[in-house]
Order: sequence, then structure tokens, then C-alpha cells
Amino acid sequence: MVEHQRWFRRHPKTAITVVVVGFGLLLDLLLGWLMIPQDNRFRCPHPFYHHGLLPNRDESTVWGKHRVAMITNSLGFRDHTPRQIANQPGKRRLLILGDSFTEGVGVRYEKTFAGLLEQALASEGIEVLNAAAVSYSPKLYYLKARHLIEVEQLKFDQLAVFIDISDIQNEISYEAFEPAEFSSMNRFRFTLKQFGQRRSFVYHTISKLTQPAISSAHAPTNQDADLFPCLVGMDPATMADPLFQETASLWTIKQEVFGKYGKRGLDLAIENMDKLAALCKKAGIKLTVAVYPWPQQIQHRLLENLQVTAWRDYAKRHGAQFADLFPKFIDQRSHTSIRAKYFLDGDVHWNEAGHQLVADSVAPLFR
Repeated sequence: MVEHQRWFRRHPKTAITVVVVGFGLLLDLLLGWLMIPQDNRFRCPHPFYHHGLLPNRDESTVWGKHRVAMITNSLGFRDHTPRQIANQPGKRRLLILGDSFTEGVGVRYEKTFAGLLEQALASEGIEVLNAAAVSYSPKLYYLKARHLIEVEQLKFDQLAVFIDISDIQNEISYEAFEPAEFSSMNRFRFTLKQFGQRRSFVYHTISKLTQPAISSAHAPTNQDADLFPCLVGMDPATMADPLFQETASLWTIKQEVFGKYGKRGLDLAIENMDKLAALCKKAGIKLTVAVYPWPQQIQHRLLENLQVTAWRDYAKRHGAQFADLFPKFIDQRSHTSIRAKYFLDGDVHWNEAGHQLVADSVAPLFR
């Protein structure tokens, strides 16, 4: 104790600096614990399919006004319980791929269409796995399916891909992404940045002010930019272009948007889905492709549009099943009444009734 006192007397400035810095760090961590939302801790980057969900998680998350449980199984798929998934099932197995609609944001898993299909098909001896995640698109559908088949050695009989309107924008965003193993240094840097993002109030605040905005119209606003490195690396002029922003929902409606970004994104999407079809054919997996409208397409009553015709032609060319859900959402009812019935309030994603409609519509395809 005496030695400590002597050291402080000999080095008063250093001692004061140490105390102030230490107090500042403690205050920073305390503010981080109190002020930083602890959502999306289950999302992670992936070296081979860009991003996904961490395995065996059991927590909750917020999507808009809705807080729901986020539970994942051993493969990092959203599920009703953190269960172990066998590579070789003892029954038939349906794997589902899609983006945030299919992940089921804002809705508890049992009420998502994947969860409802699991319940409906159980009596048929069919297991359902939902491999979807926010902001996926055909390039990531292909890369994730390939990883599951070739690396994870996961066996499944059927694959259903629910292609979203915004996938066309995301295809441009992911164009430069190439699968590559994370280096030890990159893992360390990500872990360090992740700690700062989730624990340091100062680091979290500065990074929020300086990181580019994620362009996808339905990506959570509080996602860590590290999960989307190729989006951050995109040309800032493209990300800031209003036409690129509109591509997420309006490429089927506005010719100017389709001409500048939509056609390129659709070409990329079909190219990647061609690879997925070849992968399924090689593995003996039955492929189903489904499409559905956003509220913008419902408002314009676009039953026949490029999203429908392009993927209908694709399915015919590859001998895949095709599910056109546009007529399920577009009928004689008004746009406002349809939106109120099937979509989350103030959101483009489905509520429980919307998921039930989708589940009822596609279940016969898998029996």
C-alpha cells in the first residue's frame, strides 16, 4: 500500500490519467449496457454465403413495433426450439429459402408460413426447415444451398425458393461478393468491432454516424454494417441514386427504374437461379419457385408483370413447380383493405394472416 502511494506521488499526472481513463471506460461500458439495443445479436457474417443466423440461439428481437422470439436450431435456421438437426433425415424433408418475408420478421415462428407448413406437413411425414434470412437473394440462395449440400452434407428432397421483389436490387448489391474463408485477422477484427458495436457507447455512436446506410428497403435499421461488407463497399453514387433505392420495390412498375437497374438485377438473378437449378438436378432435389407481391404491386393491381413472367418462364425451362401468389393478394378488394388484412402495420411484410394465406396456398405443392 505504501509503495502504491509513493508511485502515485512520484507520477501524479500519469496516476490522474489512469484514473480518468479507467473511469471513462467504465462509464462508456455502463452507458453501452444501458443505451445500446441488444437486438440482432443472432445475425452473423458468413464466409461462403455472406450472412446468416447463429446456431442454437434463444432470445428476442424487435422488428418495428413487434418484439418476437428468435430461436435458431443447430444449423442456424429459425425454428421453434434450438434443436439438433440430423444431416440424414428419417423422413422426407423440405428446405425453404427466401429473404425477410420467408424468415418471418415481426412474427413468431409458429405463425410464419414456414412454421405453419411444418405443422401442416408433419402428418404427411415431411420435415420442414427454414434456411431463409433477411436480405437474401438468388446469389445467396445458390451459395447457401451449395454449402448445405456439399459442405454440411445436409440431405433434403425438396427445395422451395420464395423470390422477393427486392431480390433484384440485392443481386446488384451482392454482385461483387465472392465466397472466401475468413482469415484469422479478419475474424479478430470483426470480433473486436462487434464488441465495440454492442458494448461501447462511444464506438457504437460514432459508427452509426459514419457507416453508410444499407440500401435495402426492408433491412433492419440497426443491423451491423459488418454483416453486409459488399453493400458497404458499393459505389456510394449507386447507393445514393434514388432510382437504385426505388429498385427494391418499383422495378416492375417504373420503366426508368427497370432500364437502369432492374434488367441488370433480373439477369443476375436468373443466372444464379440457373446455377441453383443445376445443383438441384445433380442432387435429385425437386425445385419449387414462388413469387408474391409487395403492397406497391397490389396497389397497381399488377397480376401479370416481369416478376411473374420471368420466374414462370424460368420454372418451365427447368421443370420446376411454380407458385404465383399474386392472385392470392390481388382481387376485387381495395388496396388498403388488403394491406390492413395481410401486412404488418406500417410495413411491407406479412402479419400472421398473410403468413397463413401463403401457407394455405403452397401446402398442396409439397404433399
